[in-house]
Amino acid sequence: MKIVIVEDNKLLAKQVSMVLKKEGYKVEVFHSGDAFLKNFNSKIDILLLDINLPDMEGIEVLDILR
Repeated sequence: MKIVIVEDNKLLAKQVSMVLKKEGYKVEVFHSGDAFLKNFNSKIDILLLDINLPDMEGIEVLDILR
């Protein structure tokens, strides 16, 4: 199962990623909405998306994905 984390707080993203990897998940981390959208791959099982990103709101990211 592939989980993508989009979180601008690098420490928080690293901690969540480490826990998920320890549980056997494949994890990819992005620190901005733009970086995520440029590398978007539809083979994502779960998206953990911060609402308050520095470059755009998480809701904007969802709107673009739709």
